[in-house]
Amino acid sequence: MSEPLQEVPTLDALVSDPSRVFQLSPDVARTLLSGVSGLLPALVAQSSRDTGKAEAPSMPDRNLTTEEAAARFNVSERWLRDNKHRLPHMKLSHKKLLWPEARLNKWFVGQKAH
Repeated sequence: MSEPLQEVPTLDALVSDPSRVFQLSPDVARTLLSGVSGLLPALVAQSSRDTGKAEAPSMPDRNLTTEEAAARFNVSERWLRDNKHRLPHMKLSHKKLLWPEARLNKWFVGQKAH
């Protein structure tokens, strides 16, 4: 078996040869998955534009790194990790978490109301 790809291929390259996905390293696959998942709602909306099949969804939720989320919501990175069981997040690996910005904002706003 060949060495996993460490470079992030273009979407065009993967669409033209889907078997290349199996050559990606897990980190590259997670990077691509994170980027593509944020595009899906906008792509669905655009693809159904002028057909009446779907309404355009609101802007896709941007996924923040732990560092970005801590800065955005004025909490420590440790606080986020310690409270992740109460917060919306995605676990990409044992150490890598992503935080959906809009859902996290909604959670913090809800906490201030209490």
